[in-house]
Amino acid sequence: MNWKIGLFLTTLLALIGWATFPSGTTPSQMVAGRSSAGLPAQTGDPEPATPQDVLVQTAYATLSTAVRDLPPADLSELDPRLDREINPRLSLFTPLEVEVTEGLDPLLAIQAASHAPAAPNAFGTPLLNFEAQGYSFVQPPDTVGEVGLNHYIHMINGSGGTQMRIYNKSGVQIGSTIIVQTLGSGGCANGAGDPIVLYDHLANRWMISEFSGSTNALCVYVSQTADPTGSWYAYQFNTPNFPDYPKYSVWTDGYYATTNEDSGPTVYAFERAAMLTGAPADMVRLGAPALAGFGFQAFTPADLDGPAPPTNSPALFMRHRDDEVHNGRK
Repeated sequence: MNWKIGLFLTTLLALIGWATFPSGTTPSQMVAGRSSAGLPAQTGDPEPATPQDVLVQTAYATLSTAVRDLPPADLSELDPRLDREINPRLSLFTPLEVEVTEGLDPLLAIQAASHAPAAPNAFGTPLLNFEAQGYSFVQPPDTVGEVGLNHYIHMINGSGGTQMRIYNKSGVQIGSTIIVQTLGSGGCANGAGDPIVLYDHLANRWMISEFSGSTNALCVYVSQTADPTGSWYAYQFNTPNFPDYPKYSVWTDGYYATTNEDSGPTVYAFERAAMLTGAPADMVRLGAPALAGFGFQAFTPADLDGPAPPTNSPALFMRHRDDEVHNGRK
């Protein structure tokens, strides 16, 4: 567990200049607190975590039925609904009281002085262009896709959770569309969307995720083999707050995620080596201080798609900071 805590310290110290870990950190028990509509559950919501709190938890995997053997998703009766992407507990329309200094954007002068060639106005000809899943009446669809060595996975929000469809590299669909929650159990048997799919090229595996619709949890699945139509290791990582807007990354020493929570921006590290074998896997959660006058606080993790970095290179995260919105704070 020390590798993950040390890595968080190194990364966040380098990026945002702070990190504080309380002593005596122990695993925490966390409870459900949100309905499938994103509203507080009847049992009440847990108290928001204090920024900079560290939480450690172990999750145990179940092995799913092979995707190729799952029943196809019933798409005959689509349920139009609004799936808000922003945490409903945070006001979308809070005015920002900031002092804005009028003047030209200094980046314009830097760009003009660089004499860099103009970027092309269009992409080149696509190597392959094919129609994937259509409109599911869920807004927004949160469309995501990922290319692997031999497959392409396409995921969208559906009225019954995330819909997933697998293709070969020629664009031919393999098997049926499935609902991701059929891979999980417990709180993850009720998925609520916000899908993510990543190809872990270092291990030739797949990682997919959505959040739970019945509890505060991140549902994370890792393919048992390189074939995504086979079985998946299913993990439910409970969170103290609703883990809105999750974004994930693959790194050499872990899977990482960021969320936009009531307590502020949050970073998670998952024990990748254990998850690749279906073993019990640790999760470390670290909160960051919120910025004043700014409602949407999520970090963005850097995903590794190329060669492995030097040994012990820390995972990286980016954070939006605006010297106007944040009133000169850098």
